[in-house]
Amino acid sequence: MDENGEKLKLADLWNLPQGQRVVVDCNTQGQPIGNEGGLLAQFLGTIARNGGICTLSYKDWRYVQKDANDDIIAQVKEKFLYPVRIEKWIMKSTGRKWRDYKCDLKAAHFDEHASLKELYKKVPEDVIKDQWIYLVDFWTSDEGKLRSSRTHTAGTKSFARVAEEMRKYDPQKKEPQHVEVYLKTHVYKDRTFMDRKTANDLKKKLIETSEGSTSQRKIAWQGDPYSEIIGKDKRGYVRGVGMGPTPKDILNSSCLRRFEGLRMTNFDETIVEENIRQMKEQMERLKMQVQDQNKIILDQNKSIAELKYMVQYLANNQPMQLLMPVEPNIQDIGGIEKFSKRNTSGSANFGTNSKLKRPMRSKEIISDASSARNIHPQPHCPLGSTS
Repeated sequence: MDENGEKLKLADLWNLPQGQRVVVDCNTQGQPIGNEGGLLAQFLGTIARNGGICTLSYKDWRYVQKDANDDIIAQVKEKFLYPVRIEKWIMKSTGRKWRDYKCDLKAAHFDEHASLKELYKKVPEDVIKDQWIYLVDFWTSDEGKLRSSRTHTAGTKSFARVAEEMRKYDPQKKEPQHVEVYLKTHVYKDRTFMDRKTANDLKKKLIETSEGSTSQRKIAWQGDPYSEIIGKDKRGYVRGVGMGPTPKDILNSSCLRRFEGLRMTNFDETIVEENIRQMKEQMERLKMQVQDQNKIILDQNKSIAELKYMVQYLANNQPMQLLMPVEPNIQDIGGIEKFSKRNTSGSANFGTNSKLKRPMRSKEIISDASSARNIHPQPHCPLGSTS
């Protein structure tokens, strides 16, 4: 049911809000019940008809399940929240619908009188061509011609859902017997049975055992009327009960009656599973946050290291344009005042009438001697020598 109390349909599953799933409950046999169980069964039908998940290129479902088990469970978990023990039923139900789908394809598109060449060309729109060719080859083989299926009148409603509805309407809320479920699911709308003789025999046996002890008030037991008339069940399958439980599970279910209160744990188990899922998601989010923080710290450390390197580089390699201008120094060269600063022509800039730093006798002012041919002193020559 949705928020408005309306029954959900298969098409609604594809429009569920992000994070929302349909909650499915199950009975003690691990079979889904209620309208939600019916919706799950319909959803499995879409998976069984998807050749990309459940290939039709096998004649035995066990080979398909080996390859597609994880994909099927992942698809279901995306739309449904259910107890883990339902997964066994999920795989069996998908396998049944996979086989039914092949039967539907055969009934709609296969003509036993047509040639192989003609059949190969009649590929249905929703079937992969290679898988269709495999089906045609199998149907025309001797083994394929021997295959047959047993029918019932329950339609798309599973035996488990029928049994649960019968239990709800029972005044004492007791589970229906194997025989009662069989009679309920093998009757036409006009109340006539598919096999009248078998139905009459089962009714007689049911009356004989109706006043028996309450310990026999369970689905089936060893030597029950159904097994006496219909025959022993096949290995691993109980006719008239549906998919999920095996004969061993059904016949040993009497011990479960002593723990009737355990039925209350169905929804609690679902809640626990949901809590575990939420905790895992929260842990993943925290893990991502820690990784993001670590990345930020690493980036910051890298930036700090780069800044330190730049400071060290600038300290060791100071650019010339960053140096401050220095005023010209006065240098003492040969007792003459000379400025290190030069004019634009590159010649020394001497001041006019500049006096000697240390005035001495017989010395002239530089400006007075500027016209002399040689202002430098002559070297001392010994007496008698010639220049």
